[in-house]
Amino acid sequence: MSTIDMSLEGEAFEKLREDFDKVLTGTITNMKEKGSGAASLTIKLDVELEKTFAPVNLPDGSQVMRDVFIPHFAHKVSSVMQIKSQASGAFDQECEVVWDTANDRWMLVPFDGGQMSLTEEIERREHTPYEYDEEDYDRCL
Repeated sequence: MSTIDMSLEGEAFEKLREDFDKVLTGTITNMKEKGSGAASLTIKLDVELEKTFAPVNLPDGSQVMRDVFIPHFAHKVSSVMQIKSQASGAFDQECEVVWDTANDRWMLVPFDGGQMSLTEEIERREHTPYEYDEEDYDRCL
């Protein structure tokens, strides 16, 4: 076995370069098909050194052990295509939050900010399934 150049152009990283080219080609194709204007490619290279020992024969016939480090490389090439989709809006009507006992959920009821007389408040409560109770308001907090 001949020596292997441990650079990005070397044989050790041939598969990494092939995978990068494949991911790049696929990303460009997807960008064109989906109308994306931006993408990002990431190369991750994990390097592990396994320590082992090898015998060395000395001129006197004895042996000593030397440290040997065996590298292991694992790579991952990934791409993220940016297709931004967004919607926004707001609800900004004058309503108050009240507990609907019939449906067991919070409801929004129009609120005009006006002051009611005690008679009007009693009549409103008698004709609505909503409870205006401080305990219910605490559920919302």
